[in-house]
Amino acid sequence: EPLPVTKTAGDKVTAGTINCDGQMTVRAEHSGQQTVIADIVRLVEMAQARTAPIQRLADTVAGKFAYGVMALSAATFGFWALAGTKLFPQVLASAAQAGSAAAAACAACLKADMATGAAAATGKVAALILSAQMACNVLVTACPCALGLATP
Repeated sequence: EPLPVTKTAGDKVTAGTINCDGQMTVRAEHSGQQTVIADIVRLVEMAQARTAPIQRLADTVAGKFAYGVMALSAATFGFWALAGTKLFPQVLASAAQAGSAAAAACAACLKADMATGAAAATGKVAALILSAQMACNVLVTACPCALGLATP
């Protein structure tokens, strides 16, 4: 017991009882697997062996969330590679101005190829690099959440 409890003749005691004053005669009524401590150990083992319902729900959600994040990242890549830079051309220009190394390289390629007339091919390369960067942004932002949910 967490606090001292006074016992008198005839009271039951459990393992770990301390005699602070006088003599005490104890008769063991149970031993081995029939003790209270054995029952506690058995209950703890049973509780650890089974999965809590909320843990099963979290595992299910985390599994689907991880696949959802990967699908969203792929969709982001596809959007920016196929239509995003055509619908929002200012994004590539603003990324180059913001100092992104990949976007700056893309912008440099665009400037160099515009002078030679190959801007269409380099524009596709720039769009792919921006698409990959956007897809990575989605993964980096969302995946730590998925990993945290999936970790037991």
